[in-house]
Amino acid sequence: CLVGSEMCIRDSYSVVEQTGVTIKALEGDWGNGWVIFQDRYRSISRDNAEAILIKRKLGNRVQIKGNGSMARYIHFSAQGFPKQKSGAFQAGSLVVCSPRIETQSSRLILASGGRLRMSAMKTGCT
Repeated sequence: CLVGSEMCIRDSYSVVEQTGVTIKALEGDWGNGWVIFQDRYRSISRDNAEAILIKRKLGNRVQIKGNGSMARYIHFSAQGFPKQKSGAFQAGSLVVCSPRIETQSSRLILASGGRLRMSAMKTGCT
């Protein structure tokens, strides 16, 4: 799950509560951390009425880079499927690495069905 077990929350919360959930990079940078919030209307912005489920600050201890729309956010529908703001399916990856370890990193790959898998890479933060 997303640098810990927090990405798994989206399955249980979005499906059980029948509402969308967004995971958004803090200040537009996953390395700063993320906030997971209820996002009923797929606005990708939290309204005051939408609950914050988790807010995790990282302080740039690791570098996390996403591709496409995953560079800024990941949204899950009430059925647990990743969706872009436009409603199109969302799939892509996040590369997680530490500037202190130059020879390896991990790629978290999100499939359009919501399945997440991890792949080890033999490169650093380049």
